[in-house]
Amino acid sequence: MKLLASTVFLSALLLFLVEPLVARQLLPLFGGTAAVWLSALLFFQAALLGGYLFADWLARRQSRKAALVLHLLLLGAALLCLPLVPSARVQGAIAGLPATLRVLVMLAATVGLPFLALSATGPLLQAYWARALPGTPYRLYALSNLASALGLLAHPILLERLLGLRAQSLLWSASFAAFTLLCAAASLRHARDAATPVPAAPELAPEAAQPAPARDRALWVFLPFCSSALLSSVTSDLTLNVAPMPLLWVLPLALYLLTFVATFEREGFYRRGAFFPPFAVALAFLGWRAREPLRGEHAFFEIGSELCAFTVAALVCHGELARLRPAPRLLTRFYVRLSIGGALGGAFVAVLAPLAFRTDLELPISLVACALAFTFSLWRERPVLRGLPVQRVLRASLLIGVVLLGGIVGLREVQLRQKTLFYARSFYGSLRVENERTDAGLSMRTLVHGTTVHGSERLDKGHELEVTNYYSRTSGIGRVFLARGGAPQKVGVVGLGAGILAGYCRPGDTYHFYEIDPLIVRVAREYFSFLRRCAGADVALGDARLVMGNEAAQGFDLLVVDAFSGDSVPIHLLTEEAFALYQRHLKPGGILAMHVSNRFLDLEPVVSTAAKAAGLTAWNAFDQGNANEGAVASQWILVGAGKEMPLLDKTGVKRGRAPEGFRRWTDDYVNVAAVLD
Repeated sequence: MKLLASTVFLSALLLFLVEPLVARQLLPLFGGTAAVWLSALLFFQAALLGGYLFADWLARRQSRKAALVLHLLLLGAALLCLPLVPSARVQGAIAGLPATLRVLVMLAATVGLPFLALSATGPLLQAYWARALPGTPYRLYALSNLASALGLLAHPILLERLLGLRAQSLLWSASFAAFTLLCAAASLRHARDAATPVPAAPELAPEAAQPAPARDRALWVFLPFCSSALLSSVTSDLTLNVAPMPLLWVLPLALYLLTFVATFEREGFYRRGAFFPPFAVALAFLGWRAREPLRGEHAFFEIGSELCAFTVAALVCHGELARLRPAPRLLTRFYVRLSIGGALGGAFVAVLAPLAFRTDLELPISLVACALAFTFSLWRERPVLRGLPVQRVLRASLLIGVVLLGGIVGLREVQLRQKTLFYARSFYGSLRVENERTDAGLSMRTLVHGTTVHGSERLDKGHELEVTNYYSRTSGIGRVFLARGGAPQKVGVVGLGAGILAGYCRPGDTYHFYEIDPLIVRVAREYFSFLRRCAGADVALGDARLVMGNEAAQGFDLLVVDAFSGDSVPIHLLTEEAFALYQRHLKPGGILAMHVSNRFLDLEPVVSTAAKAAGLTAWNAFDQGNANEGAVASQWILVGAGKEMPLLDKTGVKRGRAPEGFRRWTDDYVNVAAVLD
């Protein structure tokens, strides 16, 4: 018993420890976008389904010896995939595929077999338990989810802080090899135990394994679909608007898994009457959040509130699921349906939503689905109050609530589209272009990516090329442009947005933009005039690190790094290797300007420490903005070789803060949790 439990615990620990590790390795290959994690989450859910199907097939085989041999062969084949390193050859072969499909293929090539072997182990050993040992094996399911949550949390709390990616990969590979030996021992021990008959508990008797009702089997799929879609939607919201970092990947997933632990460990934990009021409040809060951006004034409170609401919703979905669990002899079928629902929920957010919706509708739809699933789950009950049936009243009330929730979501979407000139989605997020009049009376056309403004153009006659937002004349980057001499300059810009920096373009200047998202390029050319009015502007399509790495030294007078999605900064553009690349493309005496305005992350130590290591000086330029001119508060870090930054106006400019002991970010080591503001 202890050997089986230990093996299940270790398999689940390694299964979910590898998820942030491998996804973190893929981030730089896909522009550091938050969508990488959603695609990875879809892959892991689909691979989990594959493992459960394999376990179900093995558990139903008549020859237990053959099942044991096949399982051990799969584990042996998985050992050949170690250590876990993304293949450059595979990456080159799939370069023409859509981004989501490329992520899935890279994950399959890197970690497919080990993940399949680990995911099959838990349900298979639980099936062994049900056959050979007394008692219910569902406690093993709770134990495996607890181990999964611990594995997830171990990555950002311990491994990311202490070890680089290569060291993490080697440690995980060694642990997987040890697990293989432990699993072989547990399986062989089971083969001996299975030869000794054990009196079956009533719930394990053959007659207890009758097929579950069709409506129960449907809810085995629909309930995990709802919770999985909600998980992916909340994770997308946090990683897009804060940072694509492992901490914000694993927290929602860890809480998701812990709700399985709470609801499957003890039957009496989940009580509908106690959970229904907070469930309704949680759905209402998340519905409000779907259209209200995180403000960042109290980052931990805002993130924590969203995670708490998500946890309550997931607890109700999984509590209802626990009420429907079948006899242990059907547990592998139950797990297969559960994983089908989880994979469909992940596919809805990662694949279907970007194709079907032009705005971010997946979170509101997931909330409506959760309310509908709870309604269907209660629909099967026949509650009685003092001998009087209240089924009709309950059904009507629940349906009215779902319709109202769906109506509110639809109304907000209609209102958003009415004021939107253009809206679309890509792998890198949702975009919309809006014409609006500000509180200061300015007529503006604005590009919004996620919940963050990526540039605005004034529509008032005579003010069309006035530079606004984070790039105004009083901002750090504006002061750099105003302080330049009269000679033509060559400017490089990482991140196009609306092309607003081309508003500083003069005759003879050349502006070379790097942009990873083709949709951004289209919007900047069709809906804004900055690029069209700058004769020397051109755009290189692709991830800046990869494109610049293949280019000859450009000799930029000024290189601007302004690539972010929402408040999410691609971390591979802030590493030591990235700074070395920037230096190669700057001419002697050139200036590197990094836009670090952020509601959640304090990036000053990252940039200043990297500048110091490169023998450069960093200057922090703050600007409070001016609403009457369309300027907003901004923070820029200007990096140069001299002891003084050549600015005409040095108001709000001070030396960059490079704390002693702050560990430099590299392609191998990044600790985003250390700079959460």
